[in-house]
Amino acid sequence: MTLTPKVAFLAFAISFGLCHAQDMDPSKWKPGQVLSETSEDMGFGFRLVEREVVNPASHWEGIGHFAFFYFREQQLCQCSRTEVSISPSGKYALLKDGRSGKLLLFNAPLNRFTEVTKKYVGSPEKFEWREQDGKATITLFQERKRGNKKASPITIALP
Repeated sequence: MTLTPKVAFLAFAISFGLCHAQDMDPSKWKPGQVLSETSEDMGFGFRLVEREVVNPASHWEGIGHFAFFYFREQQLCQCSRTEVSISPSGKYALLKDGRSGKLLLFNAPLNRFTEVTKKYVGSPEKFEWREQDGKATITLFQERKRGNKKASPITIALP
C-alpha cells in the first residue's frame, strides 16, 4: 500500500500534534524534560542555546529557563547573552561562567580556557577588544550595600 503525499503529510501532522500536545500537558512532564529549545548562531562557530526545562517538584519554579554558550558542539558555560563576548576575529570569547562566577577567556583555535579570575568578582557590563594590541578589557559591576554599584575594569593580555 502506498501513501499519497497528502495522506503522508496528514499522518505526520497528526503524530506531531499528539507529541506536541503531550509536551503541553503538565501532568505528563518529567523533571529534566526539555520543553523548548532555541539556538542562535553568534558567528565563528559560537552559538547561544536557550532551553525551558521541567524542574523537580521540590523546586520553587516549575519550569527553569536556562541559557548555554557553545563553541561548535562543546558547551562552554551556562551563561546569558550579556555574560559573553566574542572577539572581532572570532579567535577568543570572554565569558562569565554561571555556575562558578569565574571570568574565563576561551581560545577557539586551541580549544583552551584561561582563568581570568578565580572566583566571582562582578557581572560584565562592557567588553572592549583590542586584539591588535593583544588586550581585552572587561568592565564589571559589583553590587554594594544599598544598591550602589561600583565599576571595575579588568584588562587582560591575550595569548
